[in-house]
Formats: sequence, C-alpha cells, structure tokens
Amino acid sequence: MAGDDPRQQAEAESSALRRQIGAAVAMPDGSDVTARALANALVAVVQEYLERTSGPEDVELFFEVHGRTPTQVTSWPAGILADLHRHGISAQDRSVIRDRAAVRAIEYIASRSPLAWGEEG
Repeated sequence: MAGDDPRQQAEAESSALRRQIGAAVAMPDGSDVTARALANALVAVVQEYLERTSGPEDVELFFEVHGRTPTQVTSWPAGILADLHRHGISAQDRSVIRDRAAVRAIEYIASRSPLAWGEEG
C-alpha cells in the first residue's frame, strides 16, 4: 500500500473503492456521486461497527466528525478511512468495513435514477 502514512493509505483505499463502485454502476470513479455514495455508506457501516464494538459516545463522536458532507466531497471517504487507521481498527475489520461500504454504495447509486444524481440519461 502507500507506505505507513494512514492518510496516504486511506486515499489509496478510497480511490480503489471508488473505481470498483464506478465500474459496478458504469459511472466514472472520479465523480462526486461515487465519492458521496461511498462516504455515506462508510458513515453507516462504521456506525454499525462502532455500535457492536464500542460505546455510544464513540458512535456520537464519529457521526459528529464524519456525518456531515464536507466542502470537498471527494476527500470525504479518505478522511473516514484515515480515521479508522488512526484509531487502531484492525486491518481485518477495516477490510470488512470497506467491503460492506462498497456494496452499500453500489446499492445506493443503482437504486437512484441517473437524473437524481445530476446525470443526463
């Protein structure tokens, strides 16, 4: 992966997930749609994970930090993934979180019409 820097690793993971999602829904991986869908899916999946493994205060703090769409939507998924690295979530748990989030993001996009995402079609 991209060295030992959690942010670089997270950016590489985010980019790979967005390519996977984009390919699954025939949408460019650089689109804000794939970033937004992935970030929303990560927020949901990480909250579920924290509810099982941590206390309510961690769930609230996570949602407070990552629950709002930032100005740079394309950096949102990488920020969430970097936080998982920084907080010592195991590689195995991060992998499960990424896999579940990718599936959920694909479902989010596939369930919406192209016009709902600002695409013509």
